[in-house]
Amino acid sequence: MMQNDKEQAMFKYFESAGHMNEAIRDGVDRENAQIAEDLREPSAEEIKAIDKELEKEREKERQLHKAKEQSEKKDEAK
Repeated sequence: MMQNDKEQAMFKYFESAGHMNEAIRDGVDRENAQIAEDLREPSAEEIKAIDKELEKEREKERQLHKAKEQSEKKDEAK
């Protein structure tokens, strides 16, 4: 009976180690995929889309700055 318990314990140990190995491999694969994605050069279309977004943000900032200046001028006129 004692031998059977040892065999079961060994089996559970190696089964658990196998699952841990799988989980580690999956994690490493995901991390490597993320690194590859981060290193990928953006396409021309992606760059154009980013530039458009940045231009929209700049325009919003210009409008806010302009509105702030007009508000300050009105306050000074009072």
